Amino acid sequence: MATAYMAYFNVSVNPDAQDMPQAVLLGAAWLHVHKAAVGVATPFAVAFPDWMSKGFTMGNRIRVFAEDKPSAEKILDAIGRVPGHRDLADETIVYGVPGDVVWREAFLMRRLPSGVSKNRKTVALEHARELQEHARVRRMAEQRGLPFVWMRSSTGNQFKLVVERVAVDGDASGRPNGYGLSRSTQIVGLPVV
Repeated sequence: MATAYMAYFNVSVNPDAQDMPQAVLLGAAWLHVHKAAVGVATPFAVAFPDWMSKGFTMGNRIRVFAEDKPSAEKILDAIGRVPGHRDLADETIVYGVPGDVVWREAFLMRRLPSGVSKNRKTVALEHARELQEHARVRRMAEQRGLPFVWMRSSTGNQFKLVVERVAVDGDASGRPNGYGLSRSTQIVGLPVV
């Protein structure tokens, strides 16, 4: 059964946190949210209220949704215990989603493969380079017009996480992935608050 997200709080990256690109800082704050939610085993979904409002970025805020206020507070408390988080970002208190929300939106993950699998050893070098070039061209076309953040996988590999924002009609009640994003087959309709 899908979760209705009825409580939220905001995580805002400090503008003078570090001398790093916004896509790196927001990615680091988002990773802290992910780690905190996993640590307390609480489902969450994310939205970006400042999406493309100041250029080609997702903004400086992550809106973190949870099923109810106690669940949101559990994640919020856990974020405060992530080492280095206080130097990077600030959080608001937990709010309830108003009952009269009309608009819903979803944020979809568009993590695109970087090319030929690093595990594949049977492809001839020349053919592998050709496949990588085709993959690079395809990625650039698919990412055009979509902002991104830099993230680290559980194995420590850095990757570009491209996110697409879409309007949602009706009650889309899918399950988000581990980063709090909709999947193409499971749209999570979040209230626009």
